[in-house]
Amino acid sequence: MSSFELIRLTSVANNNSNRSFYLGIVGAVWAVASALGPVLGGIFAENLSWRWCFYINIPIVSFAIIILYFTLRLHNPRTPFLAGMGSIDWLGIFTILAATIFLLVGLQTGGTTSYTSPMVISFLVLGALAYIIFPLTQWWEDAHGGSPIMPLRIFRDRSNLSALGVCAFDALVFNSVAYFVPLYFQLVAGRSPSSTGVLMLALAIPLTLVSLTSGSVIEKTGRFMDWLQAGMLITTAGMGALISLSTDFDMGKSIGFLVLIGAGFGPTFHAPLIALQTRISAKDMAVGTATFGFVRMLAGAVGVVLGQVVFQALMRGSLDDIVDAGVPVLFAEQLARGEAVSQAGVVAGLEDRQRRVVRSAFMDALRGAFVVYTVVAALGLLATLGIKRVTLKREASAEEVSPVSVRVGGEEEDVEAGRGGDSEK
Repeated sequence: MSSFELIRLTSVANNNSNRSFYLGIVGAVWAVASALGPVLGGIFAENLSWRWCFYINIPIVSFAIIILYFTLRLHNPRTPFLAGMGSIDWLGIFTILAATIFLLVGLQTGGTTSYTSPMVISFLVLGALAYIIFPLTQWWEDAHGGSPIMPLRIFRDRSNLSALGVCAFDALVFNSVAYFVPLYFQLVAGRSPSSTGVLMLALAIPLTLVSLTSGSVIEKTGRFMDWLQAGMLITTAGMGALISLSTDFDMGKSIGFLVLIGAGFGPTFHAPLIALQTRISAKDMAVGTATFGFVRMLAGAVGVVLGQVVFQALMRGSLDDIVDAGVPVLFAEQLARGEAVSQAGVVAGLEDRQRRVVRSAFMDALRGAFVVYTVVAALGLLATLGIKRVTLKREASAEEVSPVSVRVGGEEEDVEAGRGGDSEK
């Protein structure tokens, strides 16, 4: 083996050894943005204009583009335009896009109207059919020498399926917490959007600290499964604790529960991705990571819609009690249809008895959603049992790798020894 090849392998090894630390940083930033984004949107809508929820992205995205332009260095082999466009899995892209759009539009429309509507049923059926067809498009693309966007070989490994399952359950719960906990503060506790933003820091701060800490510790010890399972266990406990919230707002209890949930979410952003990357080949690293991101985004969107369906169903059950309290029928029906988010100010202006009845109905509906998400978090914990438990070994540095140890007759074994690899417990 040439000295150049030895240096290349050592460079790859060092990059792999730091991957968990970098993923911890990325996970922390992504988590904070996801947790505070909806709350900041509420603050903009309250104090400025809802348009600022979109305006604010212009300077942020522009700054990110400038930073990437001057700092990002990627190997980018040039491909002729027509050849590059022809190599794209267009059939798979259009199929998965159609499936996702039909499903989400059907779920969202059904939640605000009725799931017996012909249009809603059509959307859901078309979405389900498109998801069934999608694996066939990936098989066809692979059989004809193409580059499928989600190669089926990734899903043949039980550990990979479990890692993607944990990703889905975790994202479903996290996005829902970021959506429904602020609803509790505003609709039940009567807090303003700005006050809610401050309270949500109890989730964001421990999440960031634990994400960074876990990434650093995993980078040094290689024990990512311990962090992943502990995180899912704490998340499940935290979601279960939210069920005990009531209309009598207890700030200490609420902050404590959010700290617990934030600490649980800390390692669950990057640890499932590490588990997936340890089981896929180098050529599938990009598509595997992209698949992980797609599953996270889709599950997060479905999670919020699922919670809205539960919330609205329970609110409809409280419709008679709200009307009996003297709330106008039209306004009560608006609340039952899920328009409670936009009516927080009106609810705060109701008479004392009416306000108590409405907030009690809100709390019952939110409690039902918290029960569902607790079950989902528990399923995520169970899914971790299917991930192959390995310990990532920190690769040797350039000074520690000796060219003498590289034998031509045992190249594969010697390369693995130099790179560190993974080892089973």
